[in-house]
Amino acid sequence: MPKVNIYFKDLFQEKDEDILIELLQESLSEVLSFHEKVLHKNDFSFRLHQIQRTLHHDIEIELCVHAYKQRLEKDQQEDLLAQAVVKSLKKFQDTHKNISYDVHINLGYISYAQS
Repeated sequence: MPKVNIYFKDLFQEKDEDILIELLQESLSEVLSFHEKVLHKNDFSFRLHQIQRTLHHDIEIELCVHAYKQRLEKDQQEDLLAQAVVKSLKKFQDTHKNISYDVHINLGYISYAQS
């Protein structure tokens, strides 16, 4: 199950969090799916962290996905994931005029040792 941690400081109202998560679910499920492993919106684990300390960016998104061979073979997977997140944030900003965020995206792969 892909994990998405979103770190922010007082930027969202509760309804806004739900909208952002839904947009990210849609975009990320498209990018991370492949023939043998099709992801659906509910296949993600989202965690929202409201941070009281200073962040380097307005929103910091940490994606952690399994390192399936098919996923790693996709050309420029990191770029595709970043584009998916940016696409979601643009849609989010379209509904929240005059708001812009400085966003940082960190991608990590989980791989399991085969015995």
